[in-house]
Amino acid sequence: MTEQAPEGEKPLQPTQTDTEPGRHNGGLVGTVAENYLAEVKERRSAGTFAQYRREVETFVRWLQAHGINDVAEITKEELKAYWRERAGRRAVNTQRWLWSILHAFQGWMMAEELPVKNFMRGAGKPPQHFASVETLTRAEVELLLRPDFPETPASLRSQAITELYVTTGARRNEIAESKLAGLNLEEAELTVVLKGSRREILFLSLRAVAAVRAWLERGRWSMVRGHDDGWLFPGPNGGRPNAEEISAQIGKRAEARGIAKRVRAHVLRHTFATELLKEGANISIVQRLMHHKHLVTTSRYLHPGKEILRENLKRFHPQFSGEKTKKEK
Repeated sequence: MTEQAPEGEKPLQPTQTDTEPGRHNGGLVGTVAENYLAEVKERRSAGTFAQYRREVETFVRWLQAHGINDVAEITKEELKAYWRERAGRRAVNTQRWLWSILHAFQGWMMAEELPVKNFMRGAGKPPQHFASVETLTRAEVELLLRPDFPETPASLRSQAITELYVTTGARRNEIAESKLAGLNLEEAELTVVLKGSRREILFLSLRAVAAVRAWLERGRWSMVRGHDDGWLFPGPNGGRPNAEEISAQIGKRAEARGIAKRVRAHVLRHTFATELLKEGANISIVQRLMHHKHLVTTSRYLHPGKEILRENLKRFHPQFSGEKTKKEK
């Protein structure tokens, strides 16, 4: 591979001179990983490839640091030892994703008929349940959306960003890396790029439209002096925005308002879906609004309380018909 290793990390170490380009050079873990990632790069989006590359190279460096230089030497014991260090206290979904990358790497090696054991068999699996999702109450959402005074370019930016995350349920990068070209305030829509480079439309509330318009008219100029790449929320000097910084700004905004929870963009996404389902929205509609490929992903937000269950029984079950729900009393 021609790319450099991430800053602070050593590149993969081959243990002998490479053979012809594209060949596997036996079972040397460094070279095997490079060949695998070269194929992944051809089949996956840039963002997904970056995740695969990071995880596979982390695994290979761990193997090399522990004296394992040939794929034939990888056993389930080594995988278990690596996973104990790698999984740590990561979220369940993150563990499942990292595990799936290792599984794909092993599957590719076996399909290529490399001298590799089925080291994942019997090594266990990450937790199979979804982690409970953190959400905000309606009072906390209103507190988060309270405008700052006096008005400044920074406060206008923060207000617009927060309104968009709250009212669209977008993923972090979908808002952070949105472009002016995708914005249509007349139709209250924002076209964004999803995972896999798909494009979808986000529907904006009137409050969100007003906040974005105020940012464009009275705040955005401060970020694009002399240079403008067309980002809706540009970084310094009009350059590419930093999605992590934007999400962290939401957390600082929450802290400043006395909200005790650790608020980030994904918490507002969880809140968006939970509120829709709590109010009786069809789960397939919520799936579309969240841009989930699979309904089971959307169903993780279904955790109704006792009163909601009772109210739905009274509304929809014939044996409970005629009884007043708590909202009607």
